[in-house]
Amino acid sequence: MKTVLFVGAGRHQRRAILQAREQGIRVVAVDRNPDALGLQVADVGEAVDFTDVDAVTEVARRHAVVLVHPSVLPGPPVPGVPPFAADFLLDTTRAAYRLVQSGAVRRHPDLRIILSHAGGFLPYASHRLMAALLAEGGRAPGDILDDLRSFWFDTALSGSPA
Repeated sequence: MKTVLFVGAGRHQRRAILQAREQGIRVVAVDRNPDALGLQVADVGEAVDFTDVDAVTEVARRHAVVLVHPSVLPGPPVPGVPPFAADFLLDTTRAAYRLVQSGAVRRHPDLRIILSHAGGFLPYASHRLMAALLAEGGRAPGDILDDLRSFWFDTALSGSPA
């Protein structure tokens, strides 16, 4: 049986969790809120602060492929701009950045991580992100880009004719 890990299991992810289960996919979900709606309908639900990269990767190591989907933004939305229009894409990018910055991607090379929202801004800003990570020191540009390339992208609702 295939297994997927939802990082974020709030009300927005609940429907996707239910649809995955209807397709016979085993769902493991983590959310910092122990009362998150998605945790209640997942096959395995764990209350984990998803800013704790090591805790999330430990759940993933034990259970699943990781699907990163933001649910709680780190700050208030910009007035007049719905969060789904830009904030969730930025938060997806921020999550990928932190996974590379923390070394989690390098420490767990067999972990498959799927980024929602077609990878957010990562496909367009990978070299900018690499430059920021490079400025922190200790890593070669090629290693950083390899880590950024290791992500998979969910494109289910992200396509548009432009």
